[in-house]
Amino acid sequence: MTENNGATTFPPSIPKSLTANLLIPHPKAQRTAPSKAWVKKIVANFQPAAIGTLRVSEQSSGKLYVLDGIGRLEAIKESGHGEEKIKCEVWTGLTLAQEAELFVLSNTARTVGMFDKWDKGRMHGSQDCIGVQRICKKHGWRIVRNGSADGSVKCVKALLSVWDFDGNGSILDLAIQCLTRAYAHDVWALNGALIGGVARFLRDAPGVPTEELASKLSASYPSATRLLLAAKARAESDRGSLASNVATLAERTLKARKRRVV
Repeated sequence: MTENNGATTFPPSIPKSLTANLLIPHPKAQRTAPSKAWVKKIVANFQPAAIGTLRVSEQSSGKLYVLDGIGRLEAIKESGHGEEKIKCEVWTGLTLAQEAELFVLSNTARTVGMFDKWDKGRMHGSQDCIGVQRICKKHGWRIVRNGSADGSVKCVKALLSVWDFDGNGSILDLAIQCLTRAYAHDVWALNGALIGGVARFLRDAPGVPTEELASKLSASYPSATRLLLAAKARAESDRGSLASNVATLAERTLKARKRRVV
């Protein structure tokens, strides 16, 4: 793999017609298997001419790993056409990082989950994808595709968006630090609207004392869901986004005077 003005150059591919049953979904450089309902929908309306071209990485062992087109491959097999030959674009000699990047490039304009894009981006060395994982891990969080366990975060789109605020993750680091101090590892603490809103406030007000902000947020809104509901109530009346209303609440909370204890 070589670089040309920041763009990856891959070895040339070779067009081939390969038997569907010989093709295997890539165990690492692919997204998870599509839902059975989605595959059944394709099978029900199966048109061989509409399958298009699959992208395949031929391994030194002879195995043929599908990089792009696992759903179509399963539909071909499910519909009883596994012995037929299908059009493929085949690469040989790719590294795992190249395979992962080829997956991302193949799906840039398609509906692919943000977790998949982040995961494959991380595999081919994308600094923003690696960076958000590093920052989350630093504060005791784990990026997941699904799940609601404390300490897990699913808002990959929000994490990457906040990373772009400064391009190096400093604001993301402060925002996650603040929310973690306020609500520990409550799964709702790193909701996309909360991380986006707090990060927006920190970006627009440099030098904010995050420890004080965290303390006041947890005092005013004892749980992350309480803060989220307050932002939602404001959004419904002010018509702003949830994140913008979280930013407003964060600003007002920080400026509020401490209540006098009687």
